[in-house]
Amino acid sequence: MLLLPLFLKALLLGFSVAIPVGPVGLLCIRTTLMQGVLAGIVAGLGAAVADLCYAAVAGFGFAAISEFLVGYKTVIGIVGGLFLVFLGFSFLRRPPQLSPALPETAHSYWGTFLSTFGLTVANPITMLTFFGVFSVLRVVSGGTLTRVCVVVGIFCGALIWWLLLALLIWLVKGKLSVRIVLWANAIAGVLVVGFGAYVVARSGIVYLSHHKPLLFSKFLVYLQG
Repeated sequence: MLLLPLFLKALLLGFSVAIPVGPVGLLCIRTTLMQGVLAGIVAGLGAAVADLCYAAVAGFGFAAISEFLVGYKTVIGIVGGLFLVFLGFSFLRRPPQLSPALPETAHSYWGTFLSTFGLTVANPITMLTFFGVFSVLRVVSGGTLTRVCVVVGIFCGALIWWLLLALLIWLVKGKLSVRIVLWANAIAGVLVVGFGAYVVARSGIVYLSHHKPLLFSKFLVYLQG
């Protein structure tokens, strides 16, 4: 199989997977508004590196890591959901400014990177998505070089999306009124809190239904009145 066409297909799929605007996208947008384009790019890099890690797990069949993530996806979901709730409330408490951003430090950039990396890793469903990508590209049984090509292509595609998003927000930032930015920040905060609450509730229901079926049945009876 020719590597360049395969790389381009993987790049397109990685770009497509990254596009849907979720909590990570909202965080990247807000980071760019508050801290500038470089901080927004760093935030996007964190998400792209997380995609790279999951793509590597899916592509190279790291069974132990895969089993751990799937086995503890409920716990990971609850922790990730709680972090989203905290993050959403922090959006609401600290509205963005349109004034020039203060100079960032290496420490703050590292924190920005870890935030988006952690949020992306906290969703093991991402790994299942990349299993699907490898199936679509028909390289499940391919050699090492083929798999490396796909993993790198996925990373590059995701990174291109985050770069474009940060640059677009940076370009329109100066044309946004304070009122629009504040409303956008409030909406983002509410959405992120909602995402987090949904993830926690879903993960809790899955845990109860699998590990505490009697308690779960009582809970259903209570909800029914």
